[in-house]
Amino acid sequence: MCFTFRLLAFSCIGLGTLCGQSAEAASDEDSANAIRPVIAPVAPPLRETSTDWRAVTRQSALFASFQHSFRLATEPGTRRGMKGPFLNGYFDSVGNMHGWGDGDPFLVNYVGHPMQGSVSGYIYLQNNPKERVLRFGSDRRYWRSRMKAMGAAWAYSTMFELGPFSEASIGKVQARRPQQGFVDHVVTPLIGVGWMITEDFLDEKVVLPFERRMHSTWARMMVRGWLNPSRSFANLMRMKVPWYRDSRGGILSENYRDPFVASPEAPRQFPTAAPFELTAIPVWTRFATTQCGGGGGQAAFRVDPHWQIVGQLSGCQLRDMAANRSGDALSYMIGPRWTPLAARRVSPFAQVLVGGKKITRYEVDLRKKALLTTQSKREGKPLPEEELYTQGEIRHGLGLAAGAGVDVRLNPVLALRLGTVEYTRSWIAPLDGLSYNRGLQLSSGIILRMGTW
Repeated sequence: MCFTFRLLAFSCIGLGTLCGQSAEAASDEDSANAIRPVIAPVAPPLRETSTDWRAVTRQSALFASFQHSFRLATEPGTRRGMKGPFLNGYFDSVGNMHGWGDGDPFLVNYVGHPMQGSVSGYIYLQNNPKERVLRFGSDRRYWRSRMKAMGAAWAYSTMFELGPFSEASIGKVQARRPQQGFVDHVVTPLIGVGWMITEDFLDEKVVLPFERRMHSTWARMMVRGWLNPSRSFANLMRMKVPWYRDSRGGILSENYRDPFVASPEAPRQFPTAAPFELTAIPVWTRFATTQCGGGGGQAAFRVDPHWQIVGQLSGCQLRDMAANRSGDALSYMIGPRWTPLAARRVSPFAQVLVGGKKITRYEVDLRKKALLTTQSKREGKPLPEEELYTQGEIRHGLGLAAGAGVDVRLNPVLALRLGTVEYTRSWIAPLDGLSYNRGLQLSSGIILRMGTW
């Protein structure tokens, strides 16, 4: 999975080469792509008003092709995973997903994958005529558009991880320990939208003022490309130069310094109780003889002023395991939530969720570890961690969680979950003599409220 960070970093380095093209080439580009100068810079009239999903699909497929090609070229484990039956390997990868971590280093999970989410979000935005000209913090439409882009990033990430043209099918990555976690499914869209907003902020507050003071075409070209790396890569996916902007003219046009101004938004009334909520939750669970710490996500759809339907996916790392063993728990549940005071600032709730729970234990093959350690030292290569583990045992069964909590609305966009206390019950056979059927679960979280602004 570390290909994402390396690929985007490599691509950003490649922007220097693109930016080093001749002035004649830049002039040709701007003559073809620059938006016609206007006396008063206003957004050009729109011929289409809806998202071009064909273009989104085409550009996303091109982006995925670049990533998978890079994986195959640079990752021996991915090439090894191409061997064996295709369908059996694919279903093993999808069915083996559990827990949070996936074995990748911090830079890959929390820098590379957010950049992937940002690129896929920009691919959505650049194919929506209304939203691609919106500038940082211009009005509520800007923030709503970035939330839509986060949804597009989540869809791309899910397809990239588990779809027919994915890590699960090309290399069977998730079939091997320790790469089964859900961290990328959560981090890619959530931190990815933060990466997008950061690039938008830099474009508005740093790049644009720089362009108004700097007369060098090459300097403007470099600053536009380097301070917005994921936007630059998304531009390449639609066959435009990295420094292209939908919100203003090209670097050689007369109005490159003057952003287009979108027409004012018509006044709208928004509900106080959010129609849709997305929550990131840290989770701690106490079982009879051990503890489990991790995180997950929730999606809540309002079906009534006092009722929501909640879907939750969470995982945690089991503690107090024996030496050379590790394990984790995964739960996926859905159910109703009662919110009697949803329109108020402080909103208590109660919920009952039903679904499944999966407990997995892995054990290190000590003999194989010794052989691989000797081999890696002799060859000067890193130890292939995914080959150290032999799958121990898996327990899968019905799960239930019932509890209550309190949310506090901070503003129309965000709310804070002060805490949730739940009793968890499952029907799973003991693992290594330990029962995980009853537990006390505590969680909190940050809630993104949609449809209220």
